[in-house]
Amino acid sequence: MKAINLALLSIICLVLSTSFANAQTPSARAFLDEVSKQYESFETMSATFKLSIQNKDAALFEQKSGAVKMAGDKYVVDMDDLMRVSDGASIWTFFKEDNEVQINEFDPEEQELSPAQLFTIYEQDYNFEITNEVDLGDASYYIVSLSPVEPEDHPYHTVNLTINQDTHLIYQATIKAKNGTDFTYSIGDFEANIALDDSTFGFNPDGYDDIEVIDLR
Repeated sequence: MKAINLALLSIICLVLSTSFANAQTPSARAFLDEVSKQYESFETMSATFKLSIQNKDAALFEQKSGAVKMAGDKYVVDMDDLMRVSDGASIWTFFKEDNEVQINEFDPEEQELSPAQLFTIYEQDYNFEITNEVDLGDASYYIVSLSPVEPEDHPYHTVNLTINQDTHLIYQATIKAKNGTDFTYSIGDFEANIALDDSTFGFNPDGYDDIEVIDLR
């Protein structure tokens, strides 16, 4: 379960900070380049999200909620069952039910979770296509389908993004895993360029009673 949860955190930041340089048609390329420029222009980001996990064959349906804050290489992702925090040098992963925190060094060579790194890591790894256009409320959205260039290296085969045509912000993302499980993220409140103190991107075990600290640095 822990490995699954960590993978979900990586996907959250992929959704919020994927670079779209591989769009396969001129119209798709122009739109997705604007999306990339939009997110790259933000010095900080904060968003709430809801996550639904569904596998019809396994009769599985779960719902989770969370929030994410980012500032360059620094981030905090807080979900119902775990929190992951990085100050750009170390990564704290706090498993709430176990009252356990694991500490690791941030290692870009291992493609650790980092929104700033993801802008370049994923630049050449995906094929992209605008597959549909939908109206939701008073806004129009493009459905963008992403597929890994080397699918054997990924646990999922497709990521579908729903992106506002005017604001270039991601509204929803559905990740289709190879095991038949769909992960759907719905982005709620979103703010950019807000003031975030450095203390936001740290984890102090002293604030938790009887917490188990596993320092792997």
